[in-house]
Amino acid sequence: MHVKPGVLELYVGPMKSGKTLAAIHRVEGLNYRDDVDMVFVKPFLDNRSPTVESRFGSRSYDPLVVSFPEEMLTLLTPEQRVVVIDELQFFQEGIVGVVKSLLVDGLNIIGAGLDTNFRGEPFGYMPHLIGIASEVQKYTAVCEVEGCNKEAPLTQRLIDGEPAPYDSPEILVGDKEEGYEPRCLQHHEVPILAPS
Repeated sequence: MHVKPGVLELYVGPMKSGKTLAAIHRVEGLNYRDDVDMVFVKPFLDNRSPTVESRFGSRSYDPLVVSFPEEMLTLLTPEQRVVVIDELQFFQEGIVGVVKSLLVDGLNIIGAGLDTNFRGEPFGYMPHLIGIASEVQKYTAVCEVEGCNKEAPLTQRLIDGEPAPYDSPEILVGDKEEGYEPRCLQHHEVPILAPS
């Protein structure tokens, strides 16, 4: 495993496509080098787990949890030359400037995140990050509609078991039962509700 100074590497795709696993695998070999200090970062908004880990059972890492991307500029130490950022799509506008600044400083940034939201549209500032990345790997999952098993490039949001309507917030926090699953183009649904 090697460090790529000033390079942004992205692993993108829908839920359950192996993005985080790919990012972890990319840096696992660095654990055996005593000349490389790396750090994992995740947004405060992602409260599903206190660690960065793949749902596929790979190794887990204790991350630096930040509420705002600008915190990275003050919390990272000069020795940390490799930064792995998980759930990139949850960061606000400042993430683009922060990543650019870290790249100019010669850090190797490895990021994982959803490239599209539940509507099938570009998610947050991911298009900007993809635009400045030197390397982008797009992953797909398997459609979870019973009997389908086609390639799934999109994430379906379900609220109480039904497809979320188009006008739902991009990031939903609420008391309804919410779930996500990968879907193929044929089975991805985003209903538009008629005005009441």
